[in-house]
Amino acid sequence: MGEDLTNPYSFTATNVLGGSHALTAKATDNDLQTTTSATVNINVDGPSGDGYCGEAFSGDYKYRAETDGAGIVTFTMHPLLPIDGSLYAIINIKEGTGGFAGYTATSIGPDFIFSKAIANGTAIQFYYTYQVPSGGERNSSLNPHSYTVGTNCTGLTGMPTVSLITPADNASYTEPASISFTTNAADNGGTVTQVDFFAGRNLIGTDNTAPTFNFDWTKVPAGNYTIAARVTDNSNLTTYSKLIRVTVNIDNSAGFCGTLANGDYSYRAETVGGNVIFTFHPLAPIAGCNSSIIYIREGLTGAYPGYSMTAVGTDFRFTKAIANGTQLSFYFTYNTPIEGGERNSSATP
Repeated sequence: MGEDLTNPYSFTATNVLGGSHALTAKATDNDLQTTTSATVNINVDGPSGDGYCGEAFSGDYKYRAETDGAGIVTFTMHPLLPIDGSLYAIINIKEGTGGFAGYTATSIGPDFIFSKAIANGTAIQFYYTYQVPSGGERNSSLNPHSYTVGTNCTGLTGMPTVSLITPADNASYTEPASISFTTNAADNGGTVTQVDFFAGRNLIGTDNTAPTFNFDWTKVPAGNYTIAARVTDNSNLTTYSKLIRVTVNIDNSAGFCGTLANGDYSYRAETVGGNVIFTFHPLAPIAGCNSSIIYIREGLTGAYPGYSMTAVGTDFRFTKAIANGTQLSFYFTYNTPIEGGERNSSATP
């Protein structure tokens, strides 16, 4: 790359391409004897032409940072083969000076996405902590990435774009739901070839029929979902839409098996295909309840193991495979937002 014949010896490299580089220095004395230094590995952030801002020094992932017109910065982490199938990622961000604050990134398809409002022009650094499917956890804190809010670190101006017209953010449905996805997909200088639709990590649909890219998601069970669309163009560049959150509520039209005497909740237990589905329905005395644990005894004797229930809208649900004909006894522990604290119905399971 260069040499220096004058002590003190130094050299400045310019126009270094993005990527990982292994650097050494070699000293030569007046007898032409030479010694080479130990290798120093560096990573140069820079556009790679594939729509990402750079790649982690470890080769574990690629990343992108983008700023929209409202000052929202969206970070995308794209796992590569060494961590293919990673289950979670935490992004750690330093805005200007100070320390790094950690935030959980949302899993969408194979990637992880996080958005945050940050003032335009702010120089930030960020790194990731992430699960390694083969075992353990890693982070890129030794080689954090840099980004200035408002800039385009991909080096590309022709990235495809996609937005979800429907469903609306925070839309509510009742199981089994039918949710229609309609999009606005475009590409500056190319053509859109495909739009994929995701609910969390799960690919739920694909449309490659131009010019409209739509999808109907049917028979959707109760749950809280984070959804997004991903557009791909003829150069194989991809972009995600903003994340949308929808709730498919539990269908309570069939009524309940009972209501606690003090009016705290109603409940239901039903067997569907070998699984028992338990529903916990908070009533006015515990309106806003945000946690529930169910304790189930299978048979006439024995202990009551506890299980966390999943929040679905204002209700809670838990599903467990239990042999047909088994007699069950169960009760709940739940928080009480109005008065604070917690109650349970163990006295009257």
